[in-house]
Amino acid sequence: MYGERETLKAELEVRTKQARRVASLNTALVYCLGFAAVLSSIAGSISLALDLLPKVVNITLAAIPGIAVSLRTYFRFEERSSWWWTNYDKFDSLRRGLLYEQRSEKDMSQELTSFRELHGRLYPKFVKHSTSGKRSK
Repeated sequence: MYGERETLKAELEVRTKQARRVASLNTALVYCLGFAAVLSSIAGSISLALDLLPKVVNITLAAIPGIAVSLRTYFRFEERSSWWWTNYDKFDSLRRGLLYEQRSEKDMSQELTSFRELHGRLYPKFVKHSTSGKRSK
């Protein structure tokens, strides 16, 4: 019994760490793309107003916000971050239930399986565009 608990505990620890790492990465990407868009927009505006940089640099700075928005929309970093944080919360809850609430391994394992089956279907896919021009998910 105790060995099984350790095995499930170890699995939950790995899953918790992975979920937090991926959620944090997706969150960081959202912020980085947002900052890049704002900063390049400001830099491009100042550069154009004061005629500081060559035309090609200004064009590149003007394109960055659109690229950032496109990347955030296509890859759905915000939705993926939320999805991974939900995983983190559930895995950590299961881990704590096993360690501190003395819940059975069988119950924890069944709850983990049920959660993964239901929550796995909700993973945000890439944005797909249909031929009619309407966005599909």
